[in-house]
Amino acid sequence: MLLTHESERFRFVLETPSPVRLNSRESYLKGWFAATCGADSQQLAVVVDGITTPVISGFSRTDVSSHLNDPKLRNCGFVARFNTPRWDRNLKVIWQTGSEIITLAHLKVDLEAAKPGSGTEERMSDYESWLILREPHLFWPEGEIFDRLAALPELPLISIILPTYNTPAYFLQRCVQSVLDQRYANWQLCAADDGSSDPDVLAYLQKIAAEDERVVISSGVPQSGISRASNRALSNARGEFVVLLDHDDELHPFALLEVVRYLNQAEGCDLLYSDEDKIDLYGHRSKPTFKPDFDHDIFLTFNYLGHLIALRRTVAVEVGGFRPSCDGAQDWDLLIRAVELIGPAAIHHLSKPLYHWRMHEESTSVNLLSKPYVRKAWVRVLSDHLNRTNQIADLEPGTFFGSMRLRRPVPEGTRVAVLVRAEDGEFQRIVLGKTLEPSETALYIVRDYEVSRAVRYGSSDEAEPLSLGEIAADVFVFINRPLETVNQLFVEELAGQALREDCGVVTGISLNSEGKVLHTGLICSRDGSLVDPYAGMDLSGVSYMRQLGVPRAVETISDQFFAVRRGHLESSGGLSGISSTGMPRLVSELVKNARRQGLAVIVTPYAIATFVSGTAQLVPESMRIGRENLVCLNANLRAFEDFRNVS
Repeated sequence: MLLTHESERFRFVLETPSPVRLNSRESYLKGWFAATCGADSQQLAVVVDGITTPVISGFSRTDVSSHLNDPKLRNCGFVARFNTPRWDRNLKVIWQTGSEIITLAHLKVDLEAAKPGSGTEERMSDYESWLILREPHLFWPEGEIFDRLAALPELPLISIILPTYNTPAYFLQRCVQSVLDQRYANWQLCAADDGSSDPDVLAYLQKIAAEDERVVISSGVPQSGISRASNRALSNARGEFVVLLDHDDELHPFALLEVVRYLNQAEGCDLLYSDEDKIDLYGHRSKPTFKPDFDHDIFLTFNYLGHLIALRRTVAVEVGGFRPSCDGAQDWDLLIRAVELIGPAAIHHLSKPLYHWRMHEESTSVNLLSKPYVRKAWVRVLSDHLNRTNQIADLEPGTFFGSMRLRRPVPEGTRVAVLVRAEDGEFQRIVLGKTLEPSETALYIVRDYEVSRAVRYGSSDEAEPLSLGEIAADVFVFINRPLETVNQLFVEELAGQALREDCGVVTGISLNSEGKVLHTGLICSRDGSLVDPYAGMDLSGVSYMRQLGVPRAVETISDQFFAVRRGHLESSGGLSGISSTGMPRLVSELVKNARRQGLAVIVTPYAIATFVSGTAQLVPESMRIGRENLVCLNANLRAFEDFRNVS
């Protein structure tokens, strides 16, 4: 039902007869308004609980302008967001013009229906319902913010980097308003307009700067690209940290407060990233991204750090700021160069959704094809990274659009030993097939685990057992179940990853005959147990954040198959870890030794083995005792999944 109010001076249509709940704090009304007497439509406001909140207008409504045949009405829409009423049932939409106040709509709000748990969540997504119940517990209570901030030893200035270019009025106003609404006040907004042809963009920014001295504006004509605009903003930044903000996105009201709160309790943090979610045109939050802690392999596959990013300003300046040659992937490029400088230990994860990525037709949050030039930028970013770090890898498209693969070639002359079990039979040679073709790859059969006997495959039963020292190999690939199939270049992928200086041990994806995932590595769950988050999935299924399709670090692995370079195998006790029950003890020693040396335990999606259905999965003993920096499942992800399962 539409509520309309029309006179010679204005046209007003309210399309939401009652407030629509957004989250635990906010609701909204939407409609359109057109003043016919020349007054500014920015004078709309909502009065809730005695508080007047200005309405942000300028929302594109081409449907209205087309229907009324009036091009001037193309941006007549509004979305009025305000704090959900707490005690007063009366809500008014007013139009202020000079000293006159005209009431356009007077609504009665059902306060009980606006409370969490009232049943209104049934009209919401699972995520919005979860936010209403869970989000208030993630942040300080509003009434305690002042006192708690006063108790913090450090209250650093945070500079927000905001490049703009022909930003639609509504999106830009919502973006800037999200900065003005921050619960932490010691910020600086450094906005840089990149020669917008729409004069309203710069005019709006200048208006905000005139009203708030924390806002610093720069402009450049003609258009020079997002990196140069961002560098102008960076040159105006004076904060200890800089936060990156896209011109059509929004910050959570507690975003900067949570950054400062975290920095006060974390030592040695130079780069901090948070979880995020998506928002639609009206502010509905959806599609949360509950990210893992920093994982260098995932990071070099795609920029999963995304938003919110808080980077120490001196680091951003030292690495040279944004590079115009990488426009389209300029943030990823900056972060990769920053990580090269500061190292993974200085990268921290704040596991709360603090950034809202806007979904609309021209946004990459909806469609990467909206910016087709980004693929070239990805290749440039990774090629330059490999050159700077003296690494060799072939760059290829990843398993999904938006990702890249760094294929690690095996150097010529590398000797690879593939060890399979005698009880699995001669069929193993047929299955491995072409993966054994290079002359440097040799197949061995392992008999009698108790004495760690390894004999070249195909020799007689009387052949002499070989010790580790007698096996001429640089990389060892262990296969400890009866194989059905392996993918192309299976051994090459495992060997290439195992030869990395930062890799302790590597495995891939284990499947059963039905194509269901048996094993992809184990990580710590919220209760401290070891879990495989993708066990039981179809390989073709879409996993959370597409992590089944990217190389990634795990806490430990099972013993279906794995690869290790010779030096690490020797320092972990060699083949003495093999016992009559299989190889869990050897896996345990390899993983423990990797942890001691600061090496990664890696899963690669480019090595896939299918095993006989029903094969038992053996889990080695826990590696977690006495360790920090565990590879863990995001606690909010598990809490959200539990909520959805119960709902």
